[in-house]
Amino acid sequence: MPSETQIIKAELEDVKSVFLETVKILPSFNITDKKVLPYGLKPHTRSVSWIVEQAITQQAKYHAKPLGLDDIDINMPDTCLHGLRDYKGRA
Repeated sequence: MPSETQIIKAELEDVKSVFLETVKILPSFNITDKKVLPYGLKPHTRSVSWIVEQAITQQAKYHAKPLGLDDIDINMPDTCLHGLRDYKGRA
């Protein structure tokens, strides 16, 4: 039986692979392009890194099925540590 540390490491590798695949879909972008931010920007924008986070999380949601995911929840509170949640798991 795998230890808790081994399970966490495996889950981190899974998340890493999803985001590496997402970045391959979107190597560079124009922030005003609806194809990049299909769900739009939230009412406030903090920084360039926040915009990049939005692009990556929205692309992960938009391409969930090809990335091997059932769905992704991107409607997380601004105070949340995580920008998204893969709440249905790998397909």
